[in-house]
Amino acid sequence: MAVKDIYHRVFIMSRQQMEELKERNNQLGLKTEFGKVIVNGVERTYSDIILDMKDCRYSDAVKVIEGDIRAIKHTEVV
Repeated sequence: MAVKDIYHRVFIMSRQQMEELKERNNQLGLKTEFGKVIVNGVERTYSDIILDMKDCRYSDAVKVIEGDIRAIKHTEVV
């Protein structure tokens, strides 16, 4: 599938991915902070930003929001 808009992104939240990131960062001695995105005026946590839901590697992933990344207020996953 060709990308229609280079700025289109999907913010997802996956518990499995969050646990893997926490475990990996704990082994490295790093603090894990997940990204936040504003959805309808409410701050929600996300674990990854992908181009399309077909690109998601986790079966428990839920779409938090999708759209133009330039217009979506968010913080990066650290």
